[in-house]
Amino acid sequence: MGHELGDFCDVPDAAALLAAGETWGYPLMLKARTLAYDGRGNAVVRSAAEAESAFSSLSRGGAVPLYAERWAEFVSELAVMVARARDGTVVTYPLTVTEQRDSMCHTVVAPAPVAASVSEQAIAVARKAISSLWGAGIFGVELFHMKDGSVVLTEIAPRPHNSGHYTMDACVTEQHEMHLRCVAGLPLGDTSMKVAAAAMYNVIGSADGKLSTTLAAVDAALAMPCAALHWYGKAPPKPRRKMAHVNLVGGSRHEVAIALRKLEAIADAANGVGGAVAPSPPADEAPVVSIIM
Repeated sequence: MGHELGDFCDVPDAAALLAAGETWGYPLMLKARTLAYDGRGNAVVRSAAEAESAFSSLSRGGAVPLYAERWAEFVSELAVMVARARDGTVVTYPLTVTEQRDSMCHTVVAPAPVAASVSEQAIAVARKAISSLWGAGIFGVELFHMKDGSVVLTEIAPRPHNSGHYTMDACVTEQHEMHLRCVAGLPLGDTSMKVAAAAMYNVIGSADGKLSTTLAAVDAALAMPCAALHWYGKAPPKPRRKMAHVNLVGGSRHEVAIALRKLEAIADAANGVGGAVAPSPPADEAPVVSIIM
């Protein structure tokens, strides 16, 4: 399966970060080993001149352990939910493609519109990774699809995950139920999709902190027959705070892609964001069969 992990190294001090930059070049990604999520705990180091300040800021003066990753030139970001039973049995959900904005999950599309060979490789890497761990439950596995066609493992989240939220409306057994089945020693559920295609859109607290701006995506979703809103009951909305997610389901990738673009356009207009839209739906509608340290 080729290289299944990108290059990474321990960064105990700024000197180690500079050494990584000399070896790999810039930019490189600096990450916290603990309590990092939604872009919190990540920093892009673009030059040697930024190394010392980046290390000091992210490590909080050396209190938080860090590591660095070589910059990955990827084509797309992929993710797959993997369930592991108490006896070690592993099952996988369909592969998805994800889009991030400011290191936060923005959208998820299932099944991933990638070649069957890429999908098979990604799922094989994810299964191997989770099979090597201990414990039972649902795991979110994130990967990079690289320019050379390889797939690289980037992160494992031992819990229900953003990239699995679509399962709540699109799969026979959704991820939260599957997690409980795994932990309780019950038979694993069916991971197959009960619709042809699905997408998930994250509703994030707007930069202006106004409820009306944040609710633009919610209002749009409530008017769409193919959409299901999952509101988290958080108040008040805060910038970069996950407030809800919207699942979209349909009879084809094309149908779902159109609905997703419409939802994004309305939300982006309300938030003053321009130019970012979902990728065009594929012409071929054939079915597609950071490590936490």
